[in-house]
Order: sequence, then C-alpha cells, then structure tokens
Amino acid sequence: MEMESPKEANRVRFYFLILLIIFSLYFCLKVFNPFLEPIFLAACIASVFSPFYIYLEKKLPGKPALNSTISCGAVLLIVILPLLYILFSLGAQGVEAYGKLNLYLESEAGKKLLTFETWERMISHLPYGKDIIENYSFDIKSFLQETLKGTLGVLQSAIASIAGKGAYIVFKFTFMIIALWMFFHSGRDFLEYLIRLLPLSEEQEMKIVEEFRSISSTTFIGTFGTAFILGSMGGILFWFYGFSPLLIGVSMAFASLIPVVGMSLIWLPITIFMLISDNTIGAIILFIICPLISLSENIFRPLLMKGGTAIHPGILLFSIIGGLLAFGFFGMIYGPITVAITKIVLDIYYDNYGKNIHGKSSG
Repeated sequence: MEMESPKEANRVRFYFLILLIIFSLYFCLKVFNPFLEPIFLAACIASVFSPFYIYLEKKLPGKPALNSTISCGAVLLIVILPLLYILFSLGAQGVEAYGKLNLYLESEAGKKLLTFETWERMISHLPYGKDIIENYSFDIKSFLQETLKGTLGVLQSAIASIAGKGAYIVFKFTFMIIALWMFFHSGRDFLEYLIRLLPLSEEQEMKIVEEFRSISSTTFIGTFGTAFILGSMGGILFWFYGFSPLLIGVSMAFASLIPVVGMSLIWLPITIFMLISDNTIGAIILFIICPLISLSENIFRPLLMKGGTAIHPGILLFSIIGGLLAFGFFGMIYGPITVAITKIVLDIYYDNYGKNIHGKSSG
C-alpha cells in the first residue's frame, strides 16, 4: 500500500479545515442573523464615540467596565433619549395638527377653501390654467377628505405595526446597548483577534480598520448632522408663519434623508395650502427659500464629511441611495461603509498585485 506523503496529508488537512471554517461561519451567520443590524449599528456608534472612551481611559485607567458603562450612558443621554423624546413629541403634535386641520376643513373658511371656485382662481394664473379648468373638474372637498383619510389610515397602520413589533424593537434596542457596551469594553481585543486572522500585512490591516472607523464616523455625522441643520433651518422658517418648529423641523429633518424628493414632501403641501388660503406673499417666500434650504445640503454634507473619506461625492450619493433601498433606513450608513471597505480592498490589491501585472505587460 502506497504511503501518503506529508505534503499531500497537509493539503488534505488544509482543505478539510477550510471546509469546516466555511460550515462554521455559515451556521454562525444563521445564529447571529437576527442580531446583525444592532451589532453593526453598535459598532458604528462605538466608532463615533471611541475618542470619548479613550479620554475616559486616560482619566480612569484600569477600569474598563466603568468606562464602558459611562460611555453607554453618554450615548443614551446624547443620542437615544433626545431622539425618543423628539419622536414622541412629534407623534403627539402630529395627531394634534391632524385634528386641527380636520376641524378647519369643517369650518366656514375651510368649506370656502374647498370649493372649486377657490382652486379655479388659483389655477387660472398658471400657464394653460384656463385649459386645465375647462377640461378637468373634480370635487376638491371629497378629494382632500379622502386624502386625509388615507393619510390617517397609513398613520394608524404604522402605529399599529410599531405597537405590534414593540417587544421585538425593545429586544433589538436592548441587544444593541449590550453590544455597544461589549464594543467599548472588549472591542480592541476583538479587533486584534480579527486582524491576526487576516492574511495581510500589519499596514494593510490597519488601513482597513482606520478606513472603517473614518467612514463610519463621517457618514454618521455627515448624514444626521446635515439632517439636523436642514431641519433646524426649516423649523425656524416655518415658526415665523405660526407652525410648530418641532413638528416641521423634525419632519423636514427626516424627509431630508429621503433621496430625490427630500424635504419637498413637507414644505410643498404647506406652501400650496398657504397659497390657496390667500397667503400669497408667505407662499412665495417659502417657495423661494425652501428649495435653497434643500440645496444647502450640498454645502453642509461635504463640510461635515470633509477629510473623512476619499470616495467621490457622486459614488457616495449612490451608495447612500443604494444602501437605503437594500437595507432600509440604516442603509444610508451601511452603503458608504461597504463601498469604502471595497475601495480599500481594491487599493490593497492594486498596490500588491496590480502594479506588478501592469509592469510586466508594459515591459
């Protein structure tokens, strides 16, 4: 019987080990699949707040558990609790605004507003307005009431969906806080372990790690910082016209995260409402200033993300939109991070292999 050579035996053991690793990783992915989103979000938040944790380490050396707890508390106080307060306040003011709007539509002024003559007067000033009036006629009151009913139905469905998934949301939130604490406490050890597994040089490994930290921080700050600025500007603007700055500001901030249409979902209907309510000057001012606020995103976002990533702004925009479509709301963070890491991996490949290939072909 022919004996197997040590080289062949090592090759068999190597491929068997690779097969075991693939199976193990697959089942680990299945196990952790329900927690991937809170884990990834916790990793991004930990990356953003890592300077604060490092500061605590210098002030309170040798106390990682206490430093991790304080860091998690800071995240709760600075980010999560204010966000929850704003969302609850927004919900309460939204219900109140809907009630007031419904009462207004039932009043004499509202009934007058809903007549076709009011809309006819407004449309007649538009290009081809008279042709539109002659060819199209519909019941404005029925149209708006049905629209309001549909909007309320969507709102009720959303509330019911959130209430139905309340336990699941609380569970994911709790797990995210636990994962965040673990990242603060043992993230450095876990990162060093992952780095040891990578068959790359130390310089290449640190390049990937630093790029992840940089892009996650700048994307997080750039996206939500820009939304905060735009929402604040919109809230202050509409406050001058008697609207709730919190309701409009938060609504415009969230709407600014939606690609293409953005804040026009909020300011355009209000502007039209003011126009048909004979507040023509106010409507014109809003129609001029609101698009300028929307366009200012192109100024604030690059400023907040300056120096954080070498990705082209156009590719960054597509990565945010694609991330939203692929992963939902937090895809605006996942998309740029995925693209940034892919770019770094391609850069590493080019630095180590691409140059040699091009050098040989040119030679």
